[in-house]
Amino acid sequence: MDPIINPWLIYVAELCGWLKILSFGLAGVAILGTIIRYIDYQDAVNFAKAWNRPTPTHKPYIASFYLSVILILLWLVVPSTDTVYKMIAAHYITPDAVDNLDHVFQAIVQAIKEVR
Repeated sequence: MDPIINPWLIYVAELCGWLKILSFGLAGVAILGTIIRYIDYQDAVNFAKAWNRPTPTHKPYIASFYLSVILILLWLVVPSTDTVYKMIAAHYITPDAVDNLDHVFQAIVQAIKEVR
């Protein structure tokens, strides 16, 4: 007998929850890294200007900024575990399924009456 709801959907729901937490934490670390790299870059620019040296042209904070934006977007797009469960329920609870429940309940009630 096939299960009504695929067990892999429940597994994916839990993974979505962990992915959401992980992406939020990594986005925080990436934003902190971006701030630190930006401050370091600005110090290097100020030092170069003060000593009449060529200013650094490489901006190391750009890559960590893009990474933090991607992680924040991932955090916003990935649904939470509860939302995935609600989506599964909305997919499987249809008018036909509710009509079938009526027949199941009638069979259960009739079986109980027969036992008495």
